[in-house]
Amino acid sequence: MTLDQVELLRRILFNLGQTALALFEHTDAPADLDAAIRAARAALATSAGGGLDPSALLANLATMLLGRFERFGAAADLDEAVLVTRTALIVLGDEDPHRLDWLSQLGSSLRLRFDRLGRTADLDEAISAARAVIAATPDAHPAQAGRWVNLSNALATRFERGGAPSDLDEAVRLVRSALDAVPDHGPDRARVLSNLGSRLWTVFEQSGSAADLDEAVRMADAAVAATTDDNDPALPDRLSNLGLTLHARFGLSGDLADLGTAVRSGRAAVSATPDRHPELPGRLTNLSIALRSRYERLGELTDLDAAVLASSVAVSATPGDHPERARFLSNLGAMLMFRFQRKKYPADIHDAVEAILAGVAATPGGDFERANRLSNLGSALQLLFAVTGALTDLDQAVARCRDAVTAAGDNSPDRAGMQANLAAALHVRHGRTGDPADLDEAVALLRSSTAATPAGHPSRAWLLTSLGLGLRSRSEWAPARDAWRTAALIADAPVADRVLAGQLWGRMAASTAQWQDASDGYATAVRLLPQLIWRGVSRHSREELLGEWTGLALDSAACAVAAGHAHQAASLLEQGRGVLWTQLLEHQTDLAGLRDAAPALADRLAAVGAALDPPPAHQGSNSPPTEPWRAAGHTSMIGQLLPSTASICSGNDV
Repeated sequence: MTLDQVELLRRILFNLGQTALALFEHTDAPADLDAAIRAARAALATSAGGGLDPSALLANLATMLLGRFERFGAAADLDEAVLVTRTALIVLGDEDPHRLDWLSQLGSSLRLRFDRLGRTADLDEAISAARAVIAATPDAHPAQAGRWVNLSNALATRFERGGAPSDLDEAVRLVRSALDAVPDHGPDRARVLSNLGSRLWTVFEQSGSAADLDEAVRMADAAVAATTDDNDPALPDRLSNLGLTLHARFGLSGDLADLGTAVRSGRAAVSATPDRHPELPGRLTNLSIALRSRYERLGELTDLDAAVLASSVAVSATPGDHPERARFLSNLGAMLMFRFQRKKYPADIHDAVEAILAGVAATPGGDFERANRLSNLGSALQLLFAVTGALTDLDQAVARCRDAVTAAGDNSPDRAGMQANLAAALHVRHGRTGDPADLDEAVALLRSSTAATPAGHPSRAWLLTSLGLGLRSRSEWAPARDAWRTAALIADAPVADRVLAGQLWGRMAASTAQWQDASDGYATAVRLLPQLIWRGVSRHSREELLGEWTGLALDSAACAVAAGHAHQAASLLEQGRGVLWTQLLEHQTDLAGLRDAAPALADRLAAVGAALDPPPAHQGSNSPPTEPWRAAGHTSMIGQLLPSTASICSGNDV
């Protein structure tokens, strides 16, 4: 075959590959991308020995391989992309003007391979390559900001896997410099903003500073706003990062607006991520965590079912050798634990223990997440004991919780929660064995955890309630009552925790005939019921939640009578008994008024309400529901209808 014939064949193969690639972008069919890569390989092989410069063919093949890895996550594609890039660097030589671009791509590919396979040598080489590129890049070069970001990403990854604090400091400095270097409306600004938000999120994880977190939220939000193309492949990652930071800020402030936006951002990120995309499991996991938090705060069972489903799909979509699989397994176990506590499906707690145990087994000894996973395993084993009654399960729960506290160290921001988990297991074991040492240790741990938690922190109510239970077991009545009183009055705490604390406060005061204090405690709990059973939760969930507090209003009224407040007793009794009916009547009245002003809009809201609030399909079943995301679309529709409704109610035209 002559050189001209070789050149013609090479061009045909190259064009065939480009055509197949364009077809894949239209059809999203993996077979089309596979055909494009086969043609690119053949074109490269055809050029060998013909004296033709293969650099363009190498670039074409490397880009396709990286694209297929990023789309489907096959490690073999990443290995081949690294090999092709190394080959290009050898072929080009030191003086080629494109050498720095290839070296930068090698660093990015090696970092991706580290993320996928966890090889430390890949990450170290990626950092060395990125440094070499920056050293050879002139000041004010158009690619300088992007190259700073590449090195920042690699350094941040090394810090997160046990690197030195100086890695994180340098990573933040680099990305701040990149932000200063890119134009306000330039095409790279969204990428730089997103990376700065990610760096600041990591800083917040170390510092716990609300200021660091606020800046991380601002950068993540700005990155989403700066992404003007809804089809930008980077948009799902930016949405997921925004949801992650907003969820963390909700954890500090208790602001439901942050939580709602975190859930919406997480859902949008998942919806925009193709099936089999390597980042899909992480985005599903982030969404599940936000959904679980909203369930904890509002009590809507569909949120919890959606969290279980999202975390289960995340595990199923993750290869067995993926370094993040341990995190996804642990998260699935946590979701199943929460649902067991609400619905008492025995299968959930058995599956939870299995998932968390697998997650712990897959977590290296030096990993900073190991302590959290051990603590979760201890909590799951404690719940398993409630099903099996086997003391060995309880002993294992105490042992794993103790291992977690030891592994966390004295300076961990999660230490208070881990101590509380250990205290809970010890308290339960004291109830089984009567060993006073377990009870004394539990109380000491809870005192320490409470003291380490800021006064207005949402988790403080749970810690104080647990402390009160321990003190009651030691017959320390007054300190127990004081702990519950304090817990019930924490405004930003989950409402369910506050209701329980108010009930315990009232019950303890009543047991010692302190009727005014008892009346105050019970009244606090009753007055919180409308917040616990709010209208944004489905009717079935409201009925379930209200059923958990049967008798609360009656006890409250009885104590009010004993305290000499008969009128207040009648009011509390009616308030407690009529929460759901009042909401239903208000809902009907509001809709009737809306129907007078805008009948079409009222009909649409009624249809959505009916879809959101059907008769419970699984009532009386002892198996988990199979369609936990049934209401998601209707919920988003309500978000679209509310502005029109508000405008009508305020007397404005729509």
